[in-house]
Amino acid sequence: MGSHTSPSASHQNGDEIQVEPIDPLHDIDGTKTLVWVSVFVILVFGGVWLLGGSFGYFLDQEQKEKVWDREPTELKALRAQEDDQLHKQEDLGGGKQRISIEEAMRRLAEQK
Repeated sequence: MGSHTSPSASHQNGDEIQVEPIDPLHDIDGTKTLVWVSVFVILVFGGVWLLGGSFGYFLDQEQKEKVWDREPTELKALRAQEDDQLHKQEDLGGGKQRISIEEAMRRLAEQK
C-alpha cells in the first residue's frame, strides 16, 4: 500500500520521499499566536469586568433590600410614641386643642 505523505512538507527525489524534520523554533506562527492570546486576554478581562459589575449590582440590591428598605422595630415604636404625643389633645384653658410643637419639644426636654 502507499505511505502517508504530506504534500507541503515533503520533497521528492526520484522514488524516495523525504519529509522535512520538525523544527520547534520555526513551527509557531507568531501572528496566529498573538491573535489567540489577545482574544483570550480580552475575554478573560471582559468576563472579570462583567462579573465584577454584576456582583456590585447584586450587592447594592441586597443592601438596599436588607438595610434601607426595612424599618427597624425601634424606629416604628419611636415614631408611634412621637405621633401620639404630637396628636394629643389637652385642655389648655380654652377647650380641648392640640398642643403646639414648641410645647411638645419643651415637654420632651423636661423628660430627659
